[in-house]
Amino acid sequence: SILDSLVKLILIAAIIAATIFLGIKTHEIYRNKMLEKSLKTAHSIEEVAELINSMLSESSPDSISIMVEGVSESELEDINRYISTTSGSIESFEITKNNKKRNKVKFIIRKNETTYVYDCLKNGTPIPGNNEMAIILYNKIKEITGTVIKRGMTDYQKELALHDYLVSNCTYGFGSPDDENEFRAYGALIDCEAVCSGYTEAMTLLLTDAGIKSEIVIGDAGNEHHAWNMVYLNDKWYHLDATWDDPKGMNIISHAYFNISDDEISKDHSWIKDHTRTAADDDMEYFNHSGLVARTPEELTIIATNCYRNTTSDFFEVAISDIESDLSECINDFMNAIGKYTISYSIIERTNFKILIFYK
Repeated sequence: SILDSLVKLILIAAIIAATIFLGIKTHEIYRNKMLEKSLKTAHSIEEVAELINSMLSESSPDSISIMVEGVSESELEDINRYISTTSGSIESFEITKNNKKRNKVKFIIRKNETTYVYDCLKNGTPIPGNNEMAIILYNKIKEITGTVIKRGMTDYQKELALHDYLVSNCTYGFGSPDDENEFRAYGALIDCEAVCSGYTEAMTLLLTDAGIKSEIVIGDAGNEHHAWNMVYLNDKWYHLDATWDDPKGMNIISHAYFNISDDEISKDHSWIKDHTRTAADDDMEYFNHSGLVARTPEELTIIATNCYRNTTSDFFEVAISDIESDLSECINDFMNAIGKYTISYSIIERTNFKILIFYK
């Protein structure tokens, strides 16, 4: 009958629809499984950060998905403490339970002023016209490099000039959670107050505009989380920590952490060395490069006297190495040479030498 035929057609159509639906679902499941297999797997929060940093350096995605094993959700919540924020930061993440051991995690990328300026300086990508803070930061970068960098400067001289500008014009902040600028280059260069990530971002932007390659290192120093730069000069990498060259409350420009090696900075900094460049040499280290290392009491008197007489600032630095004589006696010889009865100084202990900071 017509009714029976109609019922059969409806059943056939339902079967066909169900088959198509199951086929689509099966294909989606298969595709998702294949996609998950293609995703890289991280086994620690440091490896998660390394993968994110690598992907952000290659492109500017809105999200990143990776497989995570052995990393807790609370560790993932601190991911921004481990990634190089010049390429973006993590706004949020979503965990998809895959099994007890491995989870798929999707990270949503947030761009900030530093991100836009860095992309513009490095790749020529226009800054969005509605991002006023990024435009202000970009103009400040151009103003600084245009002022402190002179024609004929070597990359070392450019780096030194930019380092000294930053340390001289920025004050270490309190890291208030309510003031994101303190953690960004904007805080360091516009507000003139920042924590280590702000110093490091600012140094990265300045070096990038000067045509000097650099990278950000995430680790620990002084019993707290810390960030600093590595700089590439003459086919070699060196550590540069502008934050620690700006001692709190001292109003000086130090160079104790300017272009130092892995061995030297390891005295008070720690990081996962397998995930960073290797800095094996100290030939571009500030004191070696500037001829400010004294190896005898006589050399200390000569170098310190020259610095005292020729330095226009209220302080100067001298490094001493392999001097076995009593330091106080060496300082007395220097004071006699300049005709003073007393002089204030502080000491920064390094691995290969001591740094003396004299205050006029």
